[in-house]
Amino acid sequence: MIKISVFQLFNRLIIFTFIFVFTSCNLKEKTDYEKKFLLISKLDGVSISNKTKKIFILTENNCAPCNKEFSEYMSRNITNPNNLFIVNATGNIIDISTFKKSNSNRVILKNINDEFFRDSKLILLSNKKIDTIINVNYKNIYEIVNN
Repeated sequence: MIKISVFQLFNRLIIFTFIFVFTSCNLKEKTDYEKKFLLISKLDGVSISNKTKKIFILTENNCAPCNKEFSEYMSRNITNPNNLFIVNATGNIIDISTFKKSNSNRVILKNINDEFFRDSKLILLSNKKIDTIINVNYKNIYEIVNN
């Protein structure tokens, strides 16, 4: 029979606790915003620099008038070098001709099936990290396009 003194058991418990706490602190899980940033940055053709401040994602789902207004707002901002545009639309419901004509590497035309790209949204960045995600809808479209 193996005999372990209380002192040895206590030492092993302390060592185990220390190792558990130390390793669990280092295995930090990514936040939802970090996961979204990785999802965007892994798309073919997407390049996000430190200068990128806004990412526009345009779709044709949900509020058609909102997406039309958002598309027009995006078109007015297409020359801003601090913006990235991801157009996940066919052009059947809203006019995306401005984006199709663009030769900019900041305009990405893609058919993306991921749930995150299902609705139009404006993503605000700070230091290559997502600060805010604003989903485009009838409640906030005029606030978005007038700022």
